Amino acid sequence: ELAEVAVDAGSGFTTILTSADGSLSQTNELWRAATADLSAYAGNQIVLRFIFDTVEECTDESLQGWYFDDLVNTYVKVCQDNVR
Repeated sequence: ELAEVAVDAGSGFTTILTSADGSLSQTNELWRAATADLSAYAGNQIVLRFIFDTVEECTDESLQGWYFDDLVNTYVKVCQDNVR
């Protein structure tokens, strides 16, 4: 199976998490927390895309796709002292 989360700030989608490289782990029917740093897109309006593909011609019915719970967007403002 392939699972992927991508973000688009107006110039095309960029993958931020994927099961292909392990940044989005396989769940084996358990809830898993996933975290992505979106600070590169601060101040921009973005679109998140969630993809799930069984990568099989005949769908395995045990591969159900995405379930979401407690999707959170956290903003942290970092201030630095004026350094000369």
